[in-house]
Amino acid sequence: MASLRIETELETLRRSDRYRTLQSGDRVIDEMGAWICVNGVQLADFSSNDSLGLSQHKVLKRAAIDAIEQYGTGGASARLIAGSSRLSERLEETLAQWEGMPAARLFTSGYQLNVGLLSALAQPSDVFFLDRQCHASLIDGARVAATNRHVSFKRYRHLDMQDLTRCLEKTPCTGQRWIVTESLFSMSGGISDLSAVCDVADAFEGRVIVDEAHASGAYGLAHRWSGLVASQGVSDRVALQVGTAGKALGSHGAWVAGSQDLMDWLSNTCRSFIYTTALPPATLAATLAAIDLLKTQDTLPRQLHANIDYFWQLMAACPQGHPGLKPPPSPEARAHIIAVVLGDNASALKASDALQAAGCYIRAIRPPTVPEGEAMLRISLSAAHSKAQIERLCDVLLEMPALLLK
Repeated sequence: MASLRIETELETLRRSDRYRTLQSGDRVIDEMGAWICVNGVQLADFSSNDSLGLSQHKVLKRAAIDAIEQYGTGGASARLIAGSSRLSERLEETLAQWEGMPAARLFTSGYQLNVGLLSALAQPSDVFFLDRQCHASLIDGARVAATNRHVSFKRYRHLDMQDLTRCLEKTPCTGQRWIVTESLFSMSGGISDLSAVCDVADAFEGRVIVDEAHASGAYGLAHRWSGLVASQGVSDRVALQVGTAGKALGSHGAWVAGSQDLMDWLSNTCRSFIYTTALPPATLAATLAAIDLLKTQDTLPRQLHANIDYFWQLMAACPQGHPGLKPPPSPEARAHIIAVVLGDNASALKASDALQAAGCYIRAIRPPTVPEGEAMLRISLSAAHSKAQIERLCDVLLEMPALLLK
């Protein structure tokens, strides 16, 4: 009976163009750009979150290999049993300093961190207020907290401080108000005005949690590049900062930074920290190497931002543009994540196929990742992309309306 139900549901997904499949590819970064080989065909990779190309960097590879030689391959145990090492403690100290926070705690993935974080923080009568475009891990964390801790959560319109204010005014709360946002949103590429978020939070005695998953390593102050919290000058106004090593830092894992008391609380109450095996030595060493690299040289982040500017320069040179591509309101609002909203699922899939046929690898993003009727192409620029790759991408995007009619 269960098998029949699953078959029926899968067929429903297929008919609505929401069925997903894995597409294997081998990624390569060379002097000609960032590539992925799919079914024997080399394509320009505009889907990866490896925004600085560090996953292929010789310094990170060497650090990982040396760590394996010295410490072995596995995390061995949960951190509270036998999995806490000098390497993990050194990385946590480095991350805390990098984030400008008193302490940090490592997790094995960003999803595990966010789900565990919100449910561990929540106390009865607390309320979470989440931007409507917050990542699924934050939404799921709020849902777990609502179920297990008897708290409530509200979602406000994307980047809309007036709507956040209205939600705070209309929602009774006898506990703690937690305002949760991303600094750089993973699908739209929208950038938060974190000072404005903190201003609203302060007016209601709320505490701010910022997920910097897509900003860590790619944005920030020179020779730091820890994210938008630092570059927007709100480190002392944010209660908790979340970061990940699996994107710009080219490694794996995640962390949260905040007060020592909050880190100790998570070590004692956060189930996704307590009941999971520690990160392996190679991962810890690669992340340390990435941060050390960014502290000593700005070349890769600056190249990423030069590539972002070059993309928009090329698109601005064509007056007709693309109907699904909305230019940012200012250069400061430009991000390496660029959404091309096409609407229906079939159009997004057709556009993805057309781009792949033209040599550009960009996957279609469909519900439930984005709202119904907002299926899109998600472009992710990298410091590793060559000008020729970006020029080809822009040419194909401008041709796309005609391609979709074929």
